[in-house]
Amino acid sequence: RTSTLFIGMAPTLSPAAARFPPGLARSRCHGRPGMTLTRVSMTWAEEASTFEYVMHGQLRVVPPYTHLYLANAKKRWVGRRVTEVYAEEFPHLDPKDPTRYFERAVEDGRLTLSGGVKVPVEHLIRDWDKVEHRVHVHEPPVLAQSVEVMHDGDDLLVVNKPCSLPVHPSGRYRRNTVVGVLAKEQGMHDLHTVHRLDRLTSGVLLLAKHREASIRVSNALKQGLARKTYLARISGRFPEDEMHVDAPIACESKRETIYTVGAGGKE
Repeated sequence: RTSTLFIGMAPTLSPAAARFPPGLARSRCHGRPGMTLTRVSMTWAEEASTFEYVMHGQLRVVPPYTHLYLANAKKRWVGRRVTEVYAEEFPHLDPKDPTRYFERAVEDGRLTLSGGVKVPVEHLIRDWDKVEHRVHVHEPPVLAQSVEVMHDGDDLLVVNKPCSLPVHPSGRYRRNTVVGVLAKEQGMHDLHTVHRLDRLTSGVLLLAKHREASIRVSNALKQGLARKTYLARISGRFPEDEMHVDAPIACESKRETIYTVGAGGKE
């Protein structure tokens, strides 16, 4: 049987509103005394007890924190400079000059091998390397909307994802995510994402409570047993008759999550 998930579009954050709110202190130091260092291996149950959200007007703000990321060397990294690889993989940390950012990180001891072992800027990654990157994180704010629980069963959790909130940690977001908010505010940990909605899309989101349910629901989605319906805002007057659009969709701006119909896009 086919099920339908209704997914709507909510207002988006303007570029100005997405910046760190004025009036809240924004430290630029790394590893500031008194700040909690979170580890990539830390569970959400552990991490949720280390921070509080700050509601600033219509925005949900995460206070700056230091996070330690650990990465095993990938095959495509081997034999290349660690600074070159990280500048290519994580350019958002300094869009203007990511290479220089990671050169300074190596020199300052923020980018090391596992256990804090310092390496020279010229270090070539080996296949057994584990790389640690200590980052002072400033997450962008999101809209101060709650994550509404629509269904809480033994296998599945169904929520209404608000606009501006990513589903899971990615890029500049970690705690300002659906899984982060649910861990902190609802005490729900170890959730499995079975599908995703874009950050600026609101609507029904399914989360599995264990691996078996995750596999089962993911397979159902792949087999077309569930259908997603999007409700979109439009500009202008939409034709009264039904329209069928079969055209490639291209990404115009990853930063602003803007997609348009255009040549070279995905079919």
